[in-house]
Amino acid sequence: MLTLDAEEFIGRFMRHVLPSGFYKIRYYGLLAAANGNKREQCILLIDKPLHVPLLQGLSAMQVLELVTGKDPDICPKCKQGKMMVIKILTGSPPAPS
Repeated sequence: MLTLDAEEFIGRFMRHVLPSGFYKIRYYGLLAAANGNKREQCILLIDKPLHVPLLQGLSAMQVLELVTGKDPDICPKCKQGKMMVIKILTGSPPAPS
């Protein structure tokens, strides 16, 4: 049995959450498009509705808030102000001349 602290668990969990607008594509097993008839038969046999994932369609920030119960936009220092994106840094820094 593995015991993780909350931050490590959330970090590992979030690695499996796709960003908003991305979709998992399944090519094999009962979820494959080619097995639609078999999937329908299985659903009828177990007599339960299809499971719709709770986190489907949510952004990463919405998932983080749902999982932690805290608004990730709230300032961690003053606990009042909302944090805003001012600049997004991308790529690597320029090479020294």
